Amino acid sequence: MLRPYGLTAHDGGMVPGIQMDSLSGNQTIVPDLGALWAEAERLIGHPIDPLDPAFLNDD
Repeated sequence: MLRPYGLTAHDGGMVPGIQMDSLSGNQTIVPDLGALWAEAERLIGHPIDPLDPAFLNDD
């Protein structure tokens, strides 16, 4: 769900937390999924809606 916003996230297993990367090369480490969504929304400037038609489209 983050890719359409130019973000990716993964748990590399080497450090505690989840690493989030942007297409511009910025990286941040957050402690959990709640913090991941809050940081993603902060970076893109608006809430992420999982019921957005862009995510629900079966085309």
